[in-house]
Order: sequence, then structure tokens, then C-alpha cells
Amino acid sequence: MASFFTTLAAHPIIPFFLLANLAIGFWAHRKAIPNSFEDYALASRSLPTGVLVMTLLGTYIGTECMAYPSYFFDIGLVQLVFPIFQIGAFLLIGTFIAPFLVYFNDSNTLGSVMGNLYGRFAQVIVSLISIFSAFLIIGAQIRAIGLLGKNLLDFAPSTSILFFGILIVIYSTIGGARAVSYTDVLQLVLAFVVFGLITEKIIVKVGGIQTFFDDLYRDYPEKVKFVTAPKFSRTVKKAIFYDLSGAFLLSLPMLQRMLMTKEKRNVRKMWYASSFLFALIWAMVTIIGLGALVANIKFESIDQSKDIFFHLIQFFFADTQWIIDFMFLGVIGILFSTIDSYLHATSIALINDVLDPIRISFQKVPLTEKQKIVYSQRGMLLVGLLSVCFAYLEGSSLINKELYKCAVIISSLFIIPLIIGIIGINTNTLSWVGFCIGYVITFFSLQWIGWDMYDAFVTALPLGTFSYFLTHIYLNGGIVTLKRSEQTIAEQLWLPSWKGAFEYIKRWLFAPFNLPILASRKIVSKPTHSLSFSMVIFALYTFSSVMTGGSNDMGLANFMAGVHLVGITLCVGLMLEGIWPDRLKPYFALYWFFALFYCLSFGSTLAFLRAHGDTIAVGKWIVNFLLLAFLVDSASFIALSCLGSGLAMASWYVVLKSMPPDLLDSIGLLGGYLLFGLLVAVLLFESSREQ
Repeated sequence: MASFFTTLAAHPIIPFFLLANLAIGFWAHRKAIPNSFEDYALASRSLPTGVLVMTLLGTYIGTECMAYPSYFFDIGLVQLVFPIFQIGAFLLIGTFIAPFLVYFNDSNTLGSVMGNLYGRFAQVIVSLISIFSAFLIIGAQIRAIGLLGKNLLDFAPSTSILFFGILIVIYSTIGGARAVSYTDVLQLVLAFVVFGLITEKIIVKVGGIQTFFDDLYRDYPEKVKFVTAPKFSRTVKKAIFYDLSGAFLLSLPMLQRMLMTKEKRNVRKMWYASSFLFALIWAMVTIIGLGALVANIKFESIDQSKDIFFHLIQFFFADTQWIIDFMFLGVIGILFSTIDSYLHATSIALINDVLDPIRISFQKVPLTEKQKIVYSQRGMLLVGLLSVCFAYLEGSSLINKELYKCAVIISSLFIIPLIIGIIGINTNTLSWVGFCIGYVITFFSLQWIGWDMYDAFVTALPLGTFSYFLTHIYLNGGIVTLKRSEQTIAEQLWLPSWKGAFEYIKRWLFAPFNLPILASRKIVSKPTHSLSFSMVIFALYTFSSVMTGGSNDMGLANFMAGVHLVGITLCVGLMLEGIWPDRLKPYFALYWFFALFYCLSFGSTLAFLRAHGDTIAVGKWIVNFLLLAFLVDSASFIALSCLGSGLAMASWYVVLKSMPPDLLDSIGLLGGYLLFGLLVAVLLFESSREQ
């Protein structure tokens, strides 16, 4: 242990990071509302959406980012099936499930939502199963800390597990939901920077992104196959098992994150923003995994006795110890964010959904708010220390992948009925029993006749769902849904109709004709902002046109002059708002919306390309996107950013026939993109008008 602390002292950035986490825990404790269990469990449902985005993403990523580069190295691009399914699940939950949780404002946990739908017995059973799954996940993450310390800093695995594990338990216990959420922000920011540095280093070392893909296609043609890959079908089934079954996406902490906000719009925004950032980090993980293949040919053989991820860090940054320390913090931050979220959610469920309902069943007095907080803190200490102990015992049979597979199979017994109840279909215990019978009989029958576990699961889950609805229709004479509002919940019989389907399709088809109205809803700026914006952009574009005139490349100069001229014309139109004819004024919001798109998203990306992605260009690019995020709502910001950047790059290539030669090798491109994404997530999804 003494040598561990000596080594720790030799890397001062690590103790500083750990102290920062403890400081956030104590700060969160001081900010908490005294004796409020809702504040301890859900931070009074008052956290900004940006913080919820980061804590949701941090909770979900876990050890995947360390392990998956090795999978890409082994089976190639087909591994992308998993993130594609995960992003799809994010979007489905954000669209069809999460918004309905606002009708469960009296619920603090997954178990309490289940109890609201199916009764107290279901609440206890579901919570016990979820706690078991969470315990396995916590143990696996804590064990990964030992692997991380050993590979990057030569820490003894057992000592790392004890020290860092106990530290997580301490700050999570002290600060509750606030400490967990705000430390997740710090930890995920570091993770994005770390993965960005590794990704960029790989691209630069191999000679650029074009060379990267050329080498990959030439040396590993089998690895770049996707749909035609031999393992594609099995990988899809595994992705359905782990990612679409809901056992992880709707686990204790994930559902708790959705209960942390009171508005439908913010819950949906949280999942959409998370899917955007999740896609970004997975793009980097993919390049890291495939980069190991290129590095294997270009530099030296990969040491497969070590994890590919750690091998690449040590290979590329062997001469810079402080960067390796920084890498250690980024990866351990991911593990911390998953562990503390699961610890907190597990302790809440243990008290709120197991202990208290059992006490009430025995006609005991329900726990008070203060008692729930105290018992939850003790429960967190108990679960945390037990997880650390079992992770410390190498080879412990209580933490392994086979047990987690069992947990996924068992969890599916309640995940589908839970989703059905959340989206507004009237629930009853017999329908749930019908699901369980159909699911269990199908799954174990197929296993008995020799089917693969994934094949049996993919078949049993839809058949169980069919059994649920069959039972429901038999009991009710149709599908009974709940008509909800903030004040009342009333039953109504729903039957599909051509009229309803036609109305739904008509709304989508005629949406383009309502663009002026939609634009006025999307603009969140004040009336005076358009004038200020137009004057600043007018001046900048005029100055840039003068500077472009001295360029040696006349084709580029003429192209950029044309771009600036269009932007200047748009700004003049904004300045003259006061004299617009009455018949045109209803279209001003749409015009303002297009001007923002053209000048801030499209135009700024062209300027970035023109400067070949140097450091100053990165700063200007980020400022433009920050301004865009300030002036429009979050969904529009994502859409305009992606569309404008993509259209700008395509236009550049079509007009000038090539991209800037050194752009993709520039350290500014990826660093700027990451910084832009992080600033948006942490700062601007909060301030983009949660009105």
C-alpha cells in the first residue's frame, strides 16, 4: 500500500482529480434540501438538461469504450452493429417512452413506476432483480479499475480496486444525486478529450484519414465487411439481446435519469442529445479499434497479451508520462460515472422499493423522508463495500458475464410490461402473467431442443409480447389505453382506424407548408438579436471579402467572395425588417432562421476549410456554433449544425474539386469538434431555452 501512495504522489494530476470529485460531493451535500428524499434521489427534478445529458451518457458508456477497440481488432467493422442499435434505442426511448414518464411524478425509481402499474408485489420483485443486475455491473466496473491501474501506471490491481472503489462510495454517499450527476460531467469531459487525443494521434501517425482507410481496405478486406461479414447475423442477435432488450437502457439509474425532469420536452431532448454525443464517441472508438489494425502493419505487431486500447496508449504516448496520466483519468472517469450512478440508484431502490414496501406489508409505519435518506446512505455503503470486496477477490464467481446474461433474460420478464404500461396502455396483472408464460415457455423450449441462446431470446421476446396483448384483448375486448393529462387519467378503448392513420400522415406531408410557423417556434432569440447579429456579420463578411481579394488562388477567392456576398445580402434583409411589407412580415422568422443557418453553420464551416483548420480558425468556428446554440432551440441547433457543416464540405469539394490537403491531419479539427460538442452538451442544452 505504501508503494501505491508513493506512485500516486509521483502523478500529482491524479490526486487533484480525486480531490475535485470529493469536493463536488461535499458541495452537493451543502446544496441539498434538508430531509428531502426526492432531493437526495432525484435532485428535486431541477438539474439542467445539459447535466442530465452528461450523466445519462456517462452512466451508459462504462467499460465498453475500453473493451470495444479489441473487438474491432478481432472481427472488424461488423462490431458497429452494437452502437447502431444503441443509438436507435436512444432515439426510440426518447421519442416513444421517456416523455410519458412525466405522468409518474410521484415515482422516484424504476420499482416505484412498476408498483404504480402492477402493484406492490411487482415493485419488490422487479427491484430485487434490478438490484442483482446492478450489483454485477458495479462489480465489473470496479474490477476494470484494477486492470486500468495495472496497464497504465503499474498500480497493483487489488490496491487500485480498494482505494478508488472506497473513494467512489464516499463521495456518492455524501452528495446523493447532485454529487453523482455533477461528477459525471467532469468525468465525461475528460473521457471525450482522452478519446479525441488517441483518435487524432492514430490518424496523424498513419498519414491522414485517406491513408488510414486506404491501408485498411488494402490490408484487411475481410475486416471492413459489414452486412456481408460472416458474423453479421449473430452480432445482430447479440445486439438485440444486450441493447434492445432494455435490461440496461431501462435499468435502475437510466430510468432514474428520466425521472429527474418534470417536462416532456426536456426528457426527449436529453435522449436525443445523448444519442448525438454517443455517436461522436463511438466514431472515435471505431477509429481506435480499426487504427490498431493499421498500426499492426505500419509500425509493429500488436501485443495481444494486453488490451488493444491500453497498448495503443502506451505505444503512441510512451515518451510523455503526463499524457498517460491524463489518459488514466479519462478512462477511470468513465468507470467512476457508471459506478456512482449504479450505486446511488441501487441504494435508493433498496430502501424505497424493497424495505419500505415490505414494512408496509407487515403493517409497519412507512419510513419518513429523513429515515429514507439515512437508510439509503447506509445501503449505498453496504452495496459499495460488498462490490469492492467481491471485485477484490480475483476469480469471484459472483461477478461474471454468464450471470449477467441470466440477469438480462430475467429482466426481460418485466421490461416489456413496464414499457407497455409507461406508454399508456392500461395494465393488469393477468396480462403480465400472460407475457411471462409466453416468454418463459418459448425461451426454455427452444433452448431444450438445442437453439442458441440468442436465437431463442430473439424469438421468445416478441412471442411473449404477443401473449401479453392477446391476454389484454381477451380481458378487455380490445386495447384499452389511458388518456392522460397533468390532472387526470381516464381509460379509453383504442382500435386502429384508417382515419387516424390518414390524419397522422397528412400532418407530416403538409409540414413543409407550415415552415413560417415552425420557424417562429424554433427561434428563441429576442427581437433585437436579429439587428445586432446582422450588423456584426455584415462587418465580418465585408472585411473577409476584402482580405480574400489578395489571395493568390483566384478560384478560391471568387468562391469565398460569392459566399460572403450572399451572407451580406441576407444581413441587409435583416437590418431592413422595419420596412418589410405587411404581407411578408409573417415570413421574417423563417428568413431569420435561414440567415442563421447560412452565416453561422454553412458559412463558418467554409471559412474553417479555407483556413485549413488552423488554431485561430478552430476558435472562430466554435464561437459561431456557440452563437447558433444561443439563438435557436436544441433540436434545431443539432439539425442546423450537421446540415450546414455537411453541405459546406460538399460544396467545397464540388466547386474546388478537392479538400484542403492538410485539413484532416490538423490537430485543430478534431480538438475543435470535441470542444464544440462538449460545450454544447454541458452549457448550451441547459440554456437553449428550457422555457
